This record gives sequence, C-alpha cells and structure tokens, in this order.
Amino acid sequence: LGLTPELMLMIAEFDSEVTMIREDWEGVKAARDNLKRRKTTLENDAEEYYGRAKKCLEKENDEGARTALTFRQKALDALPGVERDLDDAIFRCEQFQKAMSLMESQLTDILNMQRRLASASASPSEIKAIQDPLVEKFKRWESEA
Repeated sequence: LGLTPELMLMIAEFDSEVTMIREDWEGVKAARDNLKRRKTTLENDAEEYYGRAKKCLEKENDEGARTALTFRQKALDALPGVERDLDDAIFRCEQFQKAMSLMESQLTDILNMQRRLASASASPSEIKAIQDPLVEKFKRWESEA
C-alpha cells in the first residue's frame, strides 16, 4: 500500500544511521567518562604528593620531599592536557546528543508515516499525501547533512 522498495530502503538506511550514531555516542561518552576519572585521579595524586612532601619536610627528609614534589609536578603537568581532551570530549558529546536527538525525532516521524502508509484503511490519495512529503523530508535532510 504505497510502501515502495525504494521507500523501505530509505527508511532502513536512515534507521541504520541512527543506530550507528547511537553506537558512536556510547564510545564518545565512555571516553569522556574515562577522562573525567583521569582528571580526578591526577588532582588527587597531586594533593596526595603535596601532603607527603609536607610530612617529609616535617621529618626533615628533604630527599623524600623532593621526590614527592617531583611526582606532584608530573601530575600537575599532565592535568592541562587531560582537561583539554576532556573539554573536547564534552563538546563532542554535546554535538552527538544534538545530532542523535534530531535524527531520532526524524526517525519517529518517518516511522509514524510508515505506519500510516501501511494502514489497511489508507486510500491511494492518503498514501500519496504521506509518501510525497516523506520523500521531500529525506531529500531535505540529506541536503542539510
């Protein structure tokens, strides 16, 4: 009832794209979460080594204090790079979320139209009224991509 093979293929391809974006989103989200944990670890390490250095100085252990401060500095030196990467991951997550939200909304519209097309009660004029805008939507979405 109006569900041409071409239209069915377009719907399947769009659904596949949404699925790929969802999978990519999971990877980006995992990377972001790992970077958050790494940043927290570096901050905690820097604080811990600073505390160790203070304790060493209290015990007049200058060599121990220097060693602790060296490790603290390594953690502090690594922090800006992790923060840059985290900022980038957060930005990518936001972009993925926007794209995913838009595509999921579009897919919902498409699936709703598909259900209406498949309805046994749809007349030929209803099918054409639904199918033509659907094809136009696909063309518009492809040109916006």
